[in-house]
Amino acid sequence: RPTNDIFGLVSYRDPNQSATYDIYDTVGDTVANLELTPEDLNKLKIGTVGSWDNHSYPDELIISNLLNYLTNQSDEYRQSVRDQILLATIADINQFGEIINQASSTKLRGMIKAKKSL
Repeated sequence: RPTNDIFGLVSYRDPNQSATYDIYDTVGDTVANLELTPEDLNKLKIGTVGSWDNHSYPDELIISNLLNYLTNQSDEYRQSVRDQILLATIADINQFGEIINQASSTKLRGMIKAKKSL
């Protein structure tokens, strides 16, 4: 149950936005053609769930809970996402590459910089 139809890639303090955009253009194909051993797939799953469910300081937890509330992400929904991640196959990941390609067919690019650096 997606909360919206927005897909994005973000770079922070990027000194070479043009090269980064070139890399962004290849992400879908890279994921669609990704080959992983079962061991690497398990590491990917554990890392994904671990980064999504990382332990937070109290102030981070407040923000996280607020965002979950505002985006209507219940504990049950978040658990279903965890379950989907843990059940994912390499075919599922490759299929997601095609979804990335579809999402990135309409490119909207933006940049936020300090006024001094423009």
